[in-house]
Amino acid sequence: MRTLFIGVSYLLAVIVNFCYRWIPHGRSGQTWGKRITGIRLVKPETGQPPGLGSSFGREVIMGLLNAFGSVCGFALDLLWPLWDSRCQTLHDKAISTVVVRVR
Repeated sequence: MRTLFIGVSYLLAVIVNFCYRWIPHGRSGQTWGKRITGIRLVKPETGQPPGLGSSFGREVIMGLLNAFGSVCGFALDLLWPLWDSRCQTLHDKAISTVVVRVR
């Protein structure tokens, strides 16, 4: 019974986190955290949020990097902007999005 509770709790946490990031990124380009820090996720060609489809793909790619790459995949993804000319993470590169400052 305890294992089932832990499994359901973990699955619920993953779903809530996914929806917290997926829907706001797709519609406005900003989660609550991005609003507070003054940044936004956009498609560089249009300057508009990526849309729900691209945002979904971005979250799936980030999840796969975290799941299969474990600590190495997660760290590589988050450190990638340090040497990337456009300062993009790998999951941003995969769907051609950038994080920009909001004026």
